[in-house]
Amino acid sequence: AHVGNADTMCILGPARYPDADEWDWLTDWVSYGKTLVFAARQDDPAVDLLYFGVRVVPDERLIDKKDGSSAGRPESGKDDDESDSKKEDGKKSDTKPKSIFREPAVETPLATGKFHWRSDGHIETGSERGEVLVTVDGKPQVLRLPFGQGTLIVCSSDYVFTNKSLASDDNGLLAFRILEAGNPHAVVFDESLNASGAPKIFGLLFESQVRPITLQMLLVTVLFCWLGFRRFGPAELRTSAEHRS
Repeated sequence: AHVGNADTMCILGPARYPDADEWDWLTDWVSYGKTLVFAARQDDPAVDLLYFGVRVVPDERLIDKKDGSSAGRPESGKDDDESDSKKEDGKKSDTKPKSIFREPAVETPLATGKFHWRSDGHIETGSERGEVLVTVDGKPQVLRLPFGQGTLIVCSSDYVFTNKSLASDDNGLLAFRILEAGNPHAVVFDESLNASGAPKIFGLLFESQVRPITLQMLLVTVLFCWLGFRRFGPAELRTSAEHRS
């Protein structure tokens, strides 16, 4: 990417993650006194930042073994027994079973307000270096790490930078504070990884379930074009029409 005189580069939820050579260039660029703000994709957070010694790992969805229910299922208890008994008596119950869905607890020293965080992973580092800027349910989600003469800011999810997130509650303030944590002066957003990634429409058309239909449509298109540019049978003889007065 062409960074010019920018001192801060933002790579937010790229379509593909950098390869080894690109991480090598980013490592040198940050060590010279620059700042890199990197946010992993929310739906695919597994990424190793190689030479920085930081990685984002996906969370495992654990099942509560105590009552044998998974997250999102209603609690079973007295309310359910009462509702079942009322149904048997032919009476309608106005009470609904309680749900264990809850908003993750977001803790950050950057700002105060009502924040929403969506992430399928968390940050792991091999050392005690760095400052955790955002934690969700006790797991680090944003980390500021000094590297050489520069700074690395890693986010486990790009959700906070999406349009949907910026339009809800105080998430816009949190996104700004995360960028501000690197003391930026000239900021550039790198989209080269999105341009070099596979187009989403291409991947959709060639999925296993849609691929046969896509190939059939391509075959029909090729036959139609071939029919329009190729004649069948011998060429017709052109005879001059007799002139009538």
